[in-house]
Amino acid sequence: MPLTYITGPTASGKSTVCEKLQNLDYETYDTDKDGIRHWLDDKTGEPAEDFKRGEAKDKLWMNQHKLGLPKSWLEKLKSEGADKPVFICGTSPIDHTESGIYDKIIVLNIDEVTQIKRIKTRTNNQYGKEKRQFDNAIKWRQATIDRYKQLGAYEIDGNQPINEIVNEILTLAS
Repeated sequence: MPLTYITGPTASGKSTVCEKLQNLDYETYDTDKDGIRHWLDDKTGEPAEDFKRGEAKDKLWMNQHKLGLPKSWLEKLKSEGADKPVFICGTSPIDHTESGIYDKIIVLNIDEVTQIKRIKTRTNNQYGKEKRQFDNAIKWRQATIDRYKQLGAYEIDGNQPINEIVNEILTLAS
C-alpha cells in the first residue's frame, strides 16, 4: 500500500489534516494521538521495554534512547497490501524518512507569523504553550521544513484552507 508521511513544523496543520483524512475514511495515524511514538533503543530501533510514561530517566538512558516511530511498525503497515493509501501524520526525531520506507513525504510549510498565531490560539494541542516549547518551535520551524525538502519531500503551503491542503495531498498520494 502507498505509505505517505505528512510532516512539518509545530502548528503547521498535521493533526488537522489527519483528522480531515480520517473523516474521509482514509487510514490515518496521528503520531501525537495514537500512541505511535515511543522511546526507541538506539541499538535496536525498537520501543524501550522499560519506559514508563512520566518516569524520570538518567542521562545515560536518555543518551541511549530517542523518541521515534518504530520501523517494524511502519514496515508492517507498508506490507499489509491494501490498495488504499495510508497516512502517517506528525513529526518525530526518528521517523525513518532516510530509509525509503515512505512512498511519499509531504511537508506542510507555514511562515513564522502564522506559526506563532496558531500556537497561541490552538486548543487541540498544548505543545508550545510553555515558553521553552514555544521558543524551540519557532527556532526549529525553518530547519524542519528544510530537512524534509532536502529528502525530496513535496511541499504544500500550510496557510491554505484545509480542504485545499487535503486535495493536494490526495492528488500527490494517488
